[in-house]
Amino acid sequence: MNDTVKETTGKQRGGITGKGFMPGVCANPKGRPKDSLSLVTELKRVLRSRELKVADKNGITHIYKNPKELVVKRVILEAIAGDMQATKLCLQYIDGDPKQSIELKADIQTTETKINVDIQAKLEADPEAKAEFEKFTNRLAGITE
Repeated sequence: MNDTVKETTGKQRGGITGKGFMPGVCANPKGRPKDSLSLVTELKRVLRSRELKVADKNGITHIYKNPKELVVKRVILEAIAGDMQATKLCLQYIDGDPKQSIELKADIQTTETKINVDIQAKLEADPEAKAEFEKFTNRLAGITE
């Protein structure tokens, strides 16, 4: 353990035990194996298969045709039986989430005044910017008249 780090920062590297994450040290240097599949990829692969073979606890193998259709039917049956999560899932996939409205209140005059004060202060601090701003506003005034 480097005592100078503990003295200067007041903290011990690696947390309280000194066995936690250390700066510059990778916890998983080899990373995930290249041939491994993510959970989502594996789930999609199984659901796209034509049949699914599953052995029950007694060792009897059951063959299910079209596993994706079975999952959909199961969710629908659960929703019909009164499962609110299954019902919500069905409705979300059919209609999408309901739209929500948000009411915002803002005092426009106060905000505009604050902006004007900020701009004025910045222009007073920079005479060159103030001259450019005046040229711009004069041109703008000529356009709108």
